Amino acid sequence: MNFKIGDRVLIEKDYLRNGEYSGIFNGKKGQVVYGLTTGGYCIHIKLDSGVVIATHIKGLKKLEATMDNLEVGTILVDKSGSERKVLGICGEVVFCSLYNDFDIAETYYTAKELKKDGYKVKDQNEVKEMTVKEVSELVGQEVKIVEDK
Repeated sequence: MNFKIGDRVLIEKDYLRNGEYSGIFNGKKGQVVYGLTTGGYCIHIKLDSGVVIATHIKGLKKLEATMDNLEVGTILVDKSGSERKVLGICGEVVFCSLYNDFDIAETYYTAKELKKDGYKVKDQNEVKEMTVKEVSELVGQEVKIVEDK
């Protein structure tokens, strides 16, 4: 699995740089703060406790974004169903796009304010229902829906 700086991770198995199993940090959560080392197997994680460790990538699991674990690119949905994209995070400030226009920055909140205002992380597995007209507008041309073969 590829990890990038800022990803939230769970340490399922704590391996040392030499590949030996340590187990000291099993179950701990943190954020990737440095990319892969030269050997391509070790990554630096800042644990939620503030401690920075180096661990083997084979023992890590990427955590899905939640309101307590926002990351750049996360789509947020408000109570009315309108969406904003997280464009940046600086400390506790979350910079958000315009409603339903993810290329333009509009506002900023703290995660606590977003939760208080009823925002939720969009379920990426959710099936979106669309009309033929909506699909046509999305692809920019007229479409005809056919059955799978």
